[in-house]
Amino acid sequence: MIKINRFTLRNGLTIISHQREHATQAIVCVTYRAGSVDDYPGKEGLANLVRWTVHSSSLNIPDHVLHNANAGAQVDSKTTHDVSQFFITLPQENLESAFWLQSDRMIGSEAEEESIPRLKKWLHYKIDEELSSEYRYIMNVVKLEAYETHPYRTRVLGTKQSVDHIEFSDIGSFYKYYYTPSNACLTVSSGLSSDRVFELAEKWFGGIPPSTVERAPRQLEPVRTKPKVKTLDKWGPENYIYRAYPIKGRQTDEYFYADCLSDMQMSQLLGPLREVVGDDEIFSSIEAWVIGTFESDLLVFAASVRLGDYMEAAIYELDQALRKLAKYSPEEWEVKGLLNRRIYDFGFDGSFSGEKFVSTLSISEMAGGADYYNESVEKVRALDLKAMSWAWRSILNPERTVTIISRNNKK
Repeated sequence: MIKINRFTLRNGLTIISHQREHATQAIVCVTYRAGSVDDYPGKEGLANLVRWTVHSSSLNIPDHVLHNANAGAQVDSKTTHDVSQFFITLPQENLESAFWLQSDRMIGSEAEEESIPRLKKWLHYKIDEELSSEYRYIMNVVKLEAYETHPYRTRVLGTKQSVDHIEFSDIGSFYKYYYTPSNACLTVSSGLSSDRVFELAEKWFGGIPPSTVERAPRQLEPVRTKPKVKTLDKWGPENYIYRAYPIKGRQTDEYFYADCLSDMQMSQLLGPLREVVGDDEIFSSIEAWVIGTFESDLLVFAASVRLGDYMEAAIYELDQALRKLAKYSPEEWEVKGLLNRRIYDFGFDGSFSGEKFVSTLSISEMAGGADYYNESVEKVRALDLKAMSWAWRSILNPERTVTIISRNNKK
């Protein structure tokens, strides 16, 4: 079991403490429920732009780079569809400086209007970079085709045009509304006791005024009743078939069963798909994953086809394999492999302490509870195979699929 302690300040800030004995490095992460789903209409990329302005400076600390260097810290940040996160990894003895830096980000932004055009130019470069990455380009197409109304269909980075439409006042209003204690989670993985972590959180964050973020109910995505196929003749090193199935969001049973399916496939544990991958088979690999979004999600399969000339045959083979998988009952050894993967991935030996772990811990808390880590392993141990088989049959409905065919047109 991963020991997690939780505390909430009077202003609404949630603190998650994960203590690691004899730790020499600490990670302090602040996660805000401020992702691309919160972008203003026509100004997609706003959440990402605001995150960049907060990443490098804040109200009382105009140069975070300098202060982090003095503390021996490494910093990172990212924006997803649902959240924006800020990470500081630093020596244990300098931990309090991370509280100071992170709290100042929440106290106020120091964005300067004259710096925004330069930042937009940088984001134009990042957008071009994303479009040149075949995987990222295709995944944007998958989401665009899979969602009809939900903002998950838009790019986190936005487009050059939508970024250019963002005004300086938009940055200020977005920051003021979403970068608040009650809309945030502070996660600390360190050698300090949880009591000491809570003391430091109260010292540095307790005086920040509370506020409320209200979210209007979102229109439900219409249920797809027939499959959708799109072909991309885009140059790339391989030929791929991407197949996406809609599922419910994090913290639901359907998500859990889809997550189990993807984990088992990534460990090459699923018989129906294992049969069509190999040196003499049409596929060189079939990978699977869930995107991990809050409100709804996608289970995605990516099948690498050896030769583009065999694409029609490959689509047929993949269809047949996934139909078999929908009726498949995992064997006991396959479930044991899943459990071992979960224990290893989640670091139940207490050694797992990286940025990815802290990020997932924070996101799980904001989506419904950081205890998802412990609960997930216990649910696998007590797995109801019949319930999982029924869930897979419901999820792998061929009438609800979106298929993106990426054909290598290199001559």
